[in-house]
Amino acid sequence: MPTTFRERSRLYLPPEGMKYPRECAKFVSRYMDCRSDNGERGLTNPVPACDSRKAEIFEQCPHWVLENMKLKKKVFKRYEEIDNETYRRAMEISDYNR
Repeated sequence: MPTTFRERSRLYLPPEGMKYPRECAKFVSRYMDCRSDNGERGLTNPVPACDSRKAEIFEQCPHWVLENMKLKKKVFKRYEEIDNETYRRAMEISDYNR
């Protein structure tokens, strides 16, 4: 268990809790708006129509923001995987009920 000082440090913040620089946040919100306009709500599936917005993020945002976004995507993929696993287990018919 980390100390309370370390919990507030950058390493222990959850990726969704990180604040991005203002300009970078604008580009990220434009990209997310493009994704939602094209019908994609999650972060894990690619949307080819929004590639230009994604390129703007890579050009304008600092390196640490890109690393945090990568970590966030990895975390959300893991969450989605756990949800799918749980759903498959819940929908499985046990031997008792066959």
